[in-house]
This record gives sequence, C-alpha cells and structure tokens, in this order.
Amino acid sequence: MADWALVQWLMADAVSWRWVLQVLLLSAGLSIASVLVFRGDPRSRRGLGIVAVLLLLILPILLLVWQPRWQIGLQHIPVLPDIANVPTVLFQGWLLLAGLVSFLFIRQVQAVRNRLGQQPLYAHAESQAIAVELAQRLNMPTPTLRVGDTCCATSIGSPLILVPPSFSNWSPDVQRAVLAHELVHLARCDDRWLVALQLVWRWYLFCPWLVLLYNRLVHAIEESCDDQAAELVGGRGAYLTGLASAALAERADRPASNSLSYMAQNGLLLRTQRLLERNRFFEIQAGPLAAGTSLGLAAVLLLTTFELVPARHHIHSLPFASLQPPATPAPAIEPFEQPHIEVHRSDGGRHERYA
Repeated sequence: MADWALVQWLMADAVSWRWVLQVLLLSAGLSIASVLVFRGDPRSRRGLGIVAVLLLLILPILLLVWQPRWQIGLQHIPVLPDIANVPTVLFQGWLLLAGLVSFLFIRQVQAVRNRLGQQPLYAHAESQAIAVELAQRLNMPTPTLRVGDTCCATSIGSPLILVPPSFSNWSPDVQRAVLAHELVHLARCDDRWLVALQLVWRWYLFCPWLVLLYNRLVHAIEESCDDQAAELVGGRGAYLTGLASAALAERADRPASNSLSYMAQNGLLLRTQRLLERNRFFEIQAGPLAAGTSLGLAAVLLLTTFELVPARHHIHSLPFASLQPPATPAPAIEPFEQPHIEVHRSDGGRHERYA
C-alpha cells in the first residue's frame, strides 16, 4: 500500500526538469571522478565506486520528494523564466520502461544464481581445508564449493565458489591463490555492488555514461582484490605464480587457442604487470574520498537548487532598520457628544435644550 501510494504521488505531482538536471550532473560528475581520481590506488577507487552507488540509489529519490529550491535576490536583474515541468506522459513512460528493464534484469540475476546453486558439490578434503583456513583469516563463514566451468564466486543468497572439475589436480599453492581471490570477493560482497550499479544504470536510461562508472568499478574491484589476496597468501610472487598457473590450467580445458591471447583477453597480463610494478599496497584514503564527495555534492546542489530573482526594494531590507526605536502610537480620539438637558414647564410641556 505504501509503495502504491508513492507511485500515485509521483504520477500526480509535477516533476521539474530541474530534477532531471540534478540526476544528469550527479551521475556525470561521479563517472568523471572515477576516471580522474585515485588512479594508482584501487582500494580508494573502489570506495569511490561504492559511494557512487549509494548516492545514486538514495539522493535522486530524496531530491525528487523534497525538490529543494532557494532564491537569491539581486538588484538590476531581469525576471528569469521558471523551469518547466516534465510532461506527465513522458515521466510515466520513463517509469514504466525503467521498471520493466529493471524487473527483467532482476529476473536474470535470480535465474543465474539459481543455476549456480544447482551445480554439483565439490568434495575434496585438501581444497576444503584451504578454504576454511583462508575464511577464518578473513573472519567470514566458509562458503560452499561447487563444480563449474570456471572459477567464480557469488555472495547473493548463500555464498558459494565455483571451481573447475580439474581443480583437485592443481597444486596447493595454485588452489590457495585462486581461493584467496574468490574469498576476498565474497568477504567484500563485490558482486552485490556490481549488481546494484547495473540496476541503477538500467533505471536511469538517460545517463549512458554510467557504463563508464561501471567499468571503472569492475577494474578497481579486481585490482584491489589482487592486492588483498596477495597479502593473504604471503606475497605477490606466490600469488602471481598461482594466478598464472590457474589461468593456464583453465586454458587447457578449453578449445585450442593461443595461451597468451587467452590470458590477455582475461586481463591477466595487465593485472600481473600492475602487481609487479607496485612498490607498496595502499589503504583506502577515507579523508580525501569524503572531502571530494562532499565538495562535489555541494557544487551540484548549488548549481541546481538556487535561482536568481530581482531583489525587493523596501526600507525593512536595510540592516539598520531593526535598530530604529519603535514609533509611539497616536492616542485614540473619542467622538464628542453634547450633553442633553430636559426642562419641564409649569403647563405640563417640555422644553429641550443642549448645553
């Protein structure tokens, strides 16, 4: 009932083009920031992507319900025309189309998750022991291991990790590197943030640059996951060796193609080069991230919520007007009434006279 009341309110109330401008500026600013800032710090870049997801999920709804609008009075400025409202038909059409696209995407995510949960269980004592050890170090419950076509993980629903059928033939070091990478993804719920951003991208169809924000978040998630997984297994050398061996082992189970080309297509070469060139790992820079986000939001609100109007000219607008003593009210004047005197005569008559 509450959701239906909200929909009816949105249908009935006028939506200003000002709100559309706010969403455009907010999404474009976050997308540009994801490219320009924290280039050498994937953890902070991932944090920026998560902040962007939260802002795009919450702030447009608050602005749509609140619709803040402030006026600044200036002298010698012509009256500016007000921003018109979005046509009701156009707004309702966007709601229906975005809702349909989002609903189909959620159904697709649910179908993929159900298909992954139906994969056969992976029962190998040594691999299970490695997964339990690494999960304890990450302070998280041990996920379920299942057999799949490739190595991947999901935290939607019950957490699980898919490993290829030949995973038991890999060396313990290779298994440790692969499981460390997937467990870091599960501990941070990276797939949920990606699904949330894809949902936002499909909802705001008029902001196509959100694809750029999504791609940057994917790269930041993978790079920061490599950093944390390398620390988990004891160093970059052991992690890179295990990652490369896992990629070549997966390649052996696929149709014939160039191994180097396969590694390049999966981004492993770039990730390996980046890890080899890293002098140290960074912690997330919370201070610059919060300051930059606050300044960006303030700029968007200042550009879209204030409007210039002609200033009113009257004495009470002067700053010293409130310092003047209050005027003494004039005394009230009552109307004058002449006294009425009656004089009785001896013959019984009456003579009236006024003083």
